[in-house]
Amino acid sequence: DSATGTKPLDDALLRINTAARYGVFKGIIWHQGESDAKPAAAAGYLNDLKVLVERLRAATGVGDLPFVAGELGSFRPNYNLINLQLQKLPETVARTAVASANDLTHKGDTTHFDSRSADLLGKRMAEQMIRVQKSGR
Repeated sequence: DSATGTKPLDDALLRINTAARYGVFKGIIWHQGESDAKPAAAAGYLNDLKVLVERLRAATGVGDLPFVAGELGSFRPNYNLINLQLQKLPETVARTAVASANDLTHKGDTTHFDSRSADLLGKRMAEQMIRVQKSGR
């Protein structure tokens, strides 16, 4: 990541390897995309997300591991570029779902959710995760 000088996927893979020693994987929740909310980056977002899901599933050894993505808040018009791509995820990648950020509010910076909204998004993600886990598809 050029903005932070880190390698988020490498960090995630290290965490997956550590977590595998202590339990089993039941699902992945994902919330990201603000920095990709530009026309050129957003155009490839769905394909990049599909590749990420495949890599994370391979890393966990669970080929059909449920994956739930959370929408970005509608605080900036360009965030809709990512949300439109996210809406295509369930029809593109099996055992995935999207949690709505509809009606959520930011903490004053037009980027991050306020505490109440973060809590609501978390609950929506949990509901979607349970639905995907129970559906078997």
